[in-house]
Amino acid sequence: MERTAHDFMVRMVETYSRVHSPRYWNALEGNIDTDFVKGGIIADLGCGPGLLLRDLGRKFAPKKLVGVDLSPVMLQRAEVETRSVGVDTEFIQQHLQDDPQLKFSAHAIFSSRVLRSFEDQQAIMNSISAALEDGGYLVIVDWIRASIRDYLSWFSQQSGEFENLTPAEVIRYHRIFSRYSLEDWEYIVENHGFEVIHTFQIDAVHGGIIARKL
Repeated sequence: MERTAHDFMVRMVETYSRVHSPRYWNALEGNIDTDFVKGGIIADLGCGPGLLLRDLGRKFAPKKLVGVDLSPVMLQRAEVETRSVGVDTEFIQQHLQDDPQLKFSAHAIFSSRVLRSFEDQQAIMNSISAALEDGGYLVIVDWIRASIRDYLSWFSQQSGEFENLTPAEVIRYHRIFSRYSLEDWEYIVENHGFEVIHTFQIDAVHGGIIARKL
């Protein structure tokens, strides 16, 4: 059965807290200058249903939130999720793979489980760098390179779409998700005008990197 935008949204909501766990939030502590971000603009690329955007608004109290996603269904849910934050919020429907140019400036750009899928990393990273204020932060969380057995172990602990996968499905998901290691992400961001501040592991198949524009 072909998955709909609503199906993807449900999956993102189901897995949000497993990825944006205490390890994720602890990694931000001490590695992001709160005073720099507070009162500025925070953007989320591939914001999906807006859960991360909502929580970032609550944590940092920025002047404005910007959510970018290609799906109207996701953006509609994101608008609902962020209403309670009490922060000016802008949503942009944009297919970043086809048009990577960002049409805003920001003090921090976040992206979760999105950027690894880009075929042209140079284009999106250059665009992110251009959109960030000097000293601005880039926080990436994504699926990372790991063995099929590591992915199988993670999948076996999930419910919904990732529950009871066949071996063929595990292999297919691994081929899609297991693309870059954390060392690869360090190389990518360091060669696009960023200084790596911190790298962290969330679980066997998810990791993150915090970098700052030079």
